[in-house]
Amino acid sequence: MKTLINYIFFTFCFLFQSLSAQINFAWITDTHIGSPEAEKDLIQIVNDINKQNINFTIITGDITEKGFNSELIQAKEILDKLNRPYFIIPGNHDTKWSESGCTKFNELFGDNKFIFTIDDYCFIGLNSGIPLRGGGGHISPEDINWLKHRLNKLSSDTKIVFAVHHQLDKEIDNYKDVVELFTKFEKVFVIVGHGHSNRSYIFNGINGAMGRSSLSKGITPGYNLISLFNDSISIKTIDFIENKEWYKNSLRKIKNLSEEKVLIQQSLQFITPIFNSQTTINKTGIVKNKRLFFADLKGYVYSVRLNGNLVWKKYLSTSFFARPIAYKNQVIFTGTNGSVYFLNQSNGRLLKTIKFNSSIISSPVIHKNNLIVFTNDGKINLINLKSFETKSYKIAEKNFEASPLILNDKIFIGNWDNYLYSINVNLNDTLNILWKWTENKNFYYSPAACSPVADKFNRIFISTPDKYLSAIDLKTGKTVYRTNEFNCWESIGIDDSKEVLLVKGLVDTLYAIQVSDSIPKLKWKTYLGYGLDTNPVPIFVKKNFVVVPAKNGNLYILDLMKGKLLKTFYLSTARLNDVVFTDQNNIIISNMDGQFFRIKMD
Repeated sequence: MKTLINYIFFTFCFLFQSLSAQINFAWITDTHIGSPEAEKDLIQIVNDINKQNINFTIITGDITEKGFNSELIQAKEILDKLNRPYFIIPGNHDTKWSESGCTKFNELFGDNKFIFTIDDYCFIGLNSGIPLRGGGGHISPEDINWLKHRLNKLSSDTKIVFAVHHQLDKEIDNYKDVVELFTKFEKVFVIVGHGHSNRSYIFNGINGAMGRSSLSKGITPGYNLISLFNDSISIKTIDFIENKEWYKNSLRKIKNLSEEKVLIQQSLQFITPIFNSQTTINKTGIVKNKRLFFADLKGYVYSVRLNGNLVWKKYLSTSFFARPIAYKNQVIFTGTNGSVYFLNQSNGRLLKTIKFNSSIISSPVIHKNNLIVFTNDGKINLINLKSFETKSYKIAEKNFEASPLILNDKIFIGNWDNYLYSINVNLNDTLNILWKWTENKNFYYSPAACSPVADKFNRIFISTPDKYLSAIDLKTGKTVYRTNEFNCWESIGIDDSKEVLLVKGLVDTLYAIQVSDSIPKLKWKTYLGYGLDTNPVPIFVKKNFVVVPAKNGNLYILDLMKGKLLKTFYLSTARLNDVVFTDQNNIIISNMDGQFFRIKMD
């Protein structure tokens, strides 16, 4: 209804506007509702915008601080007080920790992108926030196709104003795919947020600007006013102290900047593309009976043979972050709408649905005929797979994300309330928290995104964004080892002997740590050159192979004993998902753009 009212109002306002008339709009970015004073700052800005002679407002992301539903609701309540239409996109703060699995934004605002035209101007906004997967930006394959389709309908004379949260450069993994779509247009301008300051940019020959955050940070809140007239643009900052024009330029593109092109050669005998969903994928899936089962964020679940042939595909009207699980002749998917779907493996027929009251992001596990499902209201939910009776236990205060570890009737999982939990899962009528652990300063350093591993000496290892590796005694929950020597983030793994821990450093380097003694010791370290990597995907070990999926689209395969790099495969500009072993020497891996590959390791 809100979108319809905006459209009617917007159409009425500009129906008789002449081609040469000036367009004025307000530009807000990085409101970070949930941080100190943010609500107060945004209210002051909204009140001031309502006094301005503008046509509409564009808001370019990081609407919230932590992506909580309550923060989004509060932001909308304030923004709805604007007396002119507003158009809004999310940023990485809205998607990285989203308790709803990135669904609440669309529910509240109608969409996470926009497009509209006024005379010969077209205004476009796209989401570059990556759903639950670290820093940096990426444009989804769905949105790339959407943008391509919309731009193909426009005349080359159309003037484009493109809004995105991250800079349209290497901050966005696949920025070149976006820039290429603007090739036929001579007049393009880009507005971005993310950097919290007013700056001019040139994005591969396209003029652009970054806007200041709305936050006062102890000085004064602020936003920008943009004026368009013919082929020119001017930007004026409004900070309630010294309002001044700080940018003026042409919309016309300059000559495209040249970029270094890197040729990557790899042997095709080792890698086979097998499937492309052209949708966002968060988990590669599972292999059962020589079929791969997986799901996407658009709401589709799939069964694909290992050669890539589609067996069946079904739409379930939600989005899927969790890995599915196989049970007898069924495959079980858990969605962000809180539903657990039981499907027939052979034909995809929906057999049963069980609904919980909160989003599901963390992957479920099976323990003694119980399906264990973690919901984002901090509960552990048990489904008896024989009777389908359900039980729920409140465990934590916030949302679960990572895949849990089950060991000796105990389950280990982190939560965004800043704790790692040890829970008794030898279930009768009660469920007990054995201990909860934290060594971290705040929410941002929570162990929630790292999948824990255990060594043979009853120690649980976890890597957190404060760049510490910690070992916790399995029985007592006490810290027995903690170091920031490896500059790690959230990606770890362990070998089959449970004696060698693999740790992906935040920048460029993989570490192997011998944990067979009481004090872990460095076994080897190998420079891989993947750059800054906050992609929280586990490291996988099979036989003597170490398999490392990276944010830069590279898959690295190393020798476990000496750390020698055996192979590197560049798969795409999209960050990679988890690895599924089909046998001792072959794997299937996907990326976030829905491309699946079969790779031979030896």
